[in-house]
Amino acid sequence: MRPATLIRFVPRKQNIIFAWQPFYLRTARTSFRSPKPLPQLLKDISGALEAKNIEVEVENAAEPCRLSCSAVRLLSVVAFEIRVFTCDAGPGGKHLVEMRGLSGCRYAFSDLAADLASHLKVSYVGATGKPKAAAFCPPAFPADAAAVLDMPSLKLASSDVKPPAAPAETPGTPEDEACTAIHVAALLVAGADEESLVAGCRACGSLAAELEACMKSCAHHGKCGANHHGHHFLFASGGPWVGLASRVAELAKVGEGEVRIVAMAAVANVAALEHVCVDWLAAAVTTVADGAAVDGSDSSADALVRREALRAAEALAQRDPGLAAALAKSDGGAFIDVLQDAVAAGSVSAANTLAACTRA
Repeated sequence: MRPATLIRFVPRKQNIIFAWQPFYLRTARTSFRSPKPLPQLLKDISGALEAKNIEVEVENAAEPCRLSCSAVRLLSVVAFEIRVFTCDAGPGGKHLVEMRGLSGCRYAFSDLAADLASHLKVSYVGATGKPKAAAFCPPAFPADAAAVLDMPSLKLASSDVKPPAAPAETPGTPEDEACTAIHVAALLVAGADEESLVAGCRACGSLAAELEACMKSCAHHGKCGANHHGHHFLFASGGPWVGLASRVAELAKVGEGEVRIVAMAAVANVAALEHVCVDWLAAAVTTVADGAAVDGSDSSADALVRREALRAAEALAQRDPGLAAALAKSDGGAFIDVLQDAVAAGSVSAANTLAACTRA
């Protein structure tokens, strides 16, 4: 590893400035080494960030190896940075890519980092800079050990043991979630502080995400357990969470900062559910169209609002041709121009929404 700390090296062919890894740098756990050429490595990283709906800002155009990133993951706003160092050739390659969390939920950052590693097909190193060791496995038990130690047969010893009876299934009812809705409503009242509003929007969005996973499981197995069947309709017409979803959609339109980001992410989660109030979906079209039209070039917060709005628009457009047509006509047809600009910037969600709006 190079001992110099401030040396900058400019390759003539690549014309990219990067730094040697400082000798004092303690490698983050979310780091990996790559043998790829620097331009290709940066291209792969940029593609992965866009595929995972992550907002990227290059602080200095002369240093493309340092990226400031922000994203919404698990209904939390996460900020982190990516730095690419060149170090002495060794196992894994001569480039070290470090992802270091700056702010936000650590669990959400870990989930995001694992998702990026899966997309890039890389393995992170440990805090020592070495690849993580394989999990410890006990040595194989010798085949003749039972005879030597005169151990009883496991089959004989367990032959008289009867398995415990399966517990009776307790049918659940939506009343528990209705009770939870009352407490969440107290967080979303007018005049509540930012922390309470964010917590309320996060609760609504998290419930929607859990319900979507539950519905996929039921569809996969071809049946729905009686203990949660009623929960599928919490956001349907007459459901106890419809009013809360409307309040969250309002915050996604008039909220500020983190409140609007998390609220728009929650709207996207609710829009993806199978059973949702028709009136709520129709009202959400305007909220989503306004959010997608936000100029994200001024601040990372606006950029995240725009990304989550495009994700919500994709959910709306793909679930019903009527909603896709309503999106296409929103703001006098200007929403199509917004989608085309987003597609040009590489947004996958915008491309899917544009295709759905064109078919409608």
